[in-house]
Amino acid sequence: TTGVATTLLDLARNPATGALWVAGTESRNRTRFEPNLRGAALENRVVIAAPGGGVLQTPVLAPPFTSREHAQPALLEFLQGSAAVAAGARAQSGVGTLAFVGCLGSASVLALDATSTALLAEIDTGEIPGGLAANAARGVLWVYSRGEHSLRAYDVAHGFHALGPPRPLAYDPEPLSVSKGRTHLYDARAET
Repeated sequence: TTGVATTLLDLARNPATGALWVAGTESRNRTRFEPNLRGAALENRVVIAAPGGGVLQTPVLAPPFTSREHAQPALLEFLQGSAAVAAGARAQSGVGTLAFVGCLGSASVLALDATSTALLAEIDTGEIPGGLAANAARGVLWVYSRGEHSLRAYDVAHGFHALGPPRPLAYDPEPLSVSKGRTHLYDARAET
């Protein structure tokens, strides 16, 4: 399949539809002349491809779809089951499967309806969400925040709110200069 993205950061199969979701960025280097770009040299997006090939949908992770600029998608996770149905009932969308997109540049996770790609919630996480894990039985989304070296839990079945404070991880094998510099490199909201 062509036209997926320039830089692919993660991919996952949607259990509800069988489609392949690809998180990444699309550079606009084929657009000629700088005035045509209008300061936007790339597009943060999730491409949804059919099982047999071909792009079905391409939600762009920028306003007006989301309220956040620079939401670079880096992680994908799906949740099926009663927690997803409860979240869909609250949003009156009849959701059966949730899709979560971890965004590096905005320190957030987007909760989407996995069938229609409708935005259900924007969840504030710690800096540089580097890992997602969903527990369908408990209706919990776990987010590893690499910038803060902590683990956070969110109740996705009852309102996408945090379940307690972040849990700091005890050991970080990386040198201090590397971990301090990571926020500067990955977080679009950090000041230079």
